[in-house]
Amino acid sequence: MEFLVTTPITTAFENKDLQKATNMIFKLGDAIRKNWFYIAYIVADVDKTECYKDDGFNTVHEWVEKTFGIKKSASYSLLTIGKEYTRKIVNASGKLVGYGSNLITEGSDDFSKTQIEKMLPAGHELAVKLVNDGEITPDMSAKEISSVVKSHMEPEESEDDAESEPETDGAMNEPEQEPETVSVWDKNGVEYAIPVGILDKYAV
Repeated sequence: MEFLVTTPITTAFENKDLQKATNMIFKLGDAIRKNWFYIAYIVADVDKTECYKDDGFNTVHEWVEKTFGIKKSASYSLLTIGKEYTRKIVNASGKLVGYGSNLITEGSDDFSKTQIEKMLPAGHELAVKLVNDGEITPDMSAKEISSVVKSHMEPEESEDDAESEPETDGAMNEPEQEPETVSVWDKNGVEYAIPVGILDKYAV
């Protein structure tokens, strides 16, 4: 379970000690959120170098699960975030000071790991577009972000379904022409319509 998954709203209290405690918790929560990107970056780097193989692990996810108790589903999310959604944060001197998401500009409020997990089904390109268009913002809940992502994905799925339907050939819809027939009467005067092809087949 992630701690303080969304950007906290500034809260003011009369009691200075309570205010100090509140600010400290917000600061710690912010550090936890940022460290998730650092963790994701490390997981992606281990996956890239495949250094886990020397210790008998078949995948990076086996290492993550056995060593840190993080289930494979969460490990897959971390790997994707580390590969596609993480950026280095450097100070004015160019020194690395942390990691964040690459969905926001420098100095802006950042997304949490949980929020970005809700964007993963959309893919990085669509996620960037939704953020740039202001449809997804860091102050939204994970549930709200998931709803926006789904609203943009469902129409595409419908179009794909429509495209996958086979086109009907116009000729197939035309009524079949009745074969040319010849009227023949038996000895009782009953009329029969015999196709010409049948008569030709048995003609002597």
